[in-house]
Amino acid sequence: MTSRRFFVTVATLFLLTALATPAPTQELAPPGMVFVSGDRYKIGTDEKVIKNLLEETQQRPLATECPVVQIRVDDFYIMPTEVTNEQFAKFVTATNSEPPQLWGEKAVGEAGFAYAERTGKAKKDARDAGLPIPEEEPFRPAKWWEKNWQDCEWSIPKGLETHPVVYIPYERAEAYAKWAGLRLISEPEFQAAARGNTEWTYPWGDKFELKHANSIEANLGKTATVGSFPDGASWINAKGQLIEKEKERNAVTGQPLFDLVGNVWEWTRTPFLPHEGFKPLKVTLDSGKDTVSADWNADERICSGGSYQMPDLAVRVTVRRGTERSQSTSGIGMRCSASVIPGFDVAQNIMRADLPTSKRPDNTKYVPEKIIAIDKWESEPGTSKAPGYQVISSYNCISFIPVETAGPKNVLQFKENSRIAPIEIGAFTTTIPLLEPALEPGTYLLSWRAGGEGPREKASKKEEADAEASEGDAAGDEPVAESEPEFPFDIMQDTLIFRVPGGEIAGYVRCGQPDDIKMKNNGTIGLSTVTPEDALAFGTKAGEQLNFKVFAPNRAKKGYLFNIPIMVAPGAVDQTWRK
Repeated sequence: MTSRRFFVTVATLFLLTALATPAPTQELAPPGMVFVSGDRYKIGTDEKVIKNLLEETQQRPLATECPVVQIRVDDFYIMPTEVTNEQFAKFVTATNSEPPQLWGEKAVGEAGFAYAERTGKAKKDARDAGLPIPEEEPFRPAKWWEKNWQDCEWSIPKGLETHPVVYIPYERAEAYAKWAGLRLISEPEFQAAARGNTEWTYPWGDKFELKHANSIEANLGKTATVGSFPDGASWINAKGQLIEKEKERNAVTGQPLFDLVGNVWEWTRTPFLPHEGFKPLKVTLDSGKDTVSADWNADERICSGGSYQMPDLAVRVTVRRGTERSQSTSGIGMRCSASVIPGFDVAQNIMRADLPTSKRPDNTKYVPEKIIAIDKWESEPGTSKAPGYQVISSYNCISFIPVETAGPKNVLQFKENSRIAPIEIGAFTTTIPLLEPALEPGTYLLSWRAGGEGPREKASKKEEADAEASEGDAAGDEPVAESEPEFPFDIMQDTLIFRVPGGEIAGYVRCGQPDDIKMKNNGTIGLSTVTPEDALAFGTKAGEQLNFKVFAPNRAKKGYLFNIPIMVAPGAVDQTWRK
């Protein structure tokens, strides 16, 4: 009987080629994001410039910006604005997680007032009783909010919906990016987007302009609605390159990136480490000759761009602020970027959060760079007037990450080894429930076992035969209980096995034997719609059937091609998913 997994009767059919990455376009971009082309970009500031600035201003942190280095930056997408309060609110609501402290301003204020009353009364009582005055611990708003937010009323302060979200430590910023299917911007991406292949001081050129950024000079003393300083925007053309000539910067020729400097510092995912080739600077300061370096710390992250609290010197493109990841202030916000490869950012999160080394099978290494995936965002316009601005409301993705190598080159040996122990071929992740196999959203280790008896099964048969032969000699003994089978499926069938990382089998599907072929790409994903009529005729479920054709490498440019058939609910996946 032919497995129902392999029939093809469709209402719609398309093939998603995920092996060769499609040319990036705005149509493939996450909602509202702008494409920036990959290149070797100049990052940092020339040492002579920094020395002059240091001696003029005495600002020692300037030394961290040099030397100028060329760094390869891959194609990426970037948000046109900093993440706003209304954008972040979608994440908070969807995940039922902690809102920024600013949103609970009233509750925090009341708690601080109550604390002051309690400590004041305790001091008075001690004085009246002639006792030592108790030491007073200062009220810590951030700590109080972290412990009590779930019991408080909170909301975005009126009028701040399209201001940058602030009071978010690094982990919260990173959590938003992960939920949205994005990533925090890196320092090289930030500088590439802000000034392209120039060495400009600001996104608009080398001279500071008063109305181009929300810095101290703007005299606002607070954050501004994103996009409030359009003259200071960086403009990117359709090829993902900086538009350098001011007269060519318009909505016809390009797209603006707002507030890359000023308004709020922006968390980056880049550790606070020196540029390659950094040497402490020998300078003459007011205090005399000195050598200036920095307290580098890989646990800290670089914040870029300066804020409304900073002067023109600190809102330059190349400014680097080493920041403890726990910092949560009114001057630090965030901006996201994204890979042009569908699912690539998800793969990085999977490796870090779902499949740390402790949860990976022994001697198994995954290759997230070769992920194949389909994904989709849902979004809405939001209330900002900044061109391109969108509010992401959800992100879904189904993906496969292959192992680095899947075992012996010989197919017969590969099959035999799989009967001894299923062979790991990759990691499978879904953010939506699957009908077949019946799996909840999550990450699963995917292995394959060839149909047939393995050493354990053969040994069990021998033990059973020996037991039957000695049955007459064991009259009157208690019957021996049958051992539980190792697998919850017919071992004579080729099977793909889905396991919880570090745990038990969660599901399985029948699968044909893999083909040993030359790898031309990373794989493909096919989609067919199984109508209720088809489901009735073939004894299966109605829904969307996806066939992941994936490679598990076994040597250079060759590998085993597997077909992973899965079923999702009707309409759960369609042609609008990015491919």
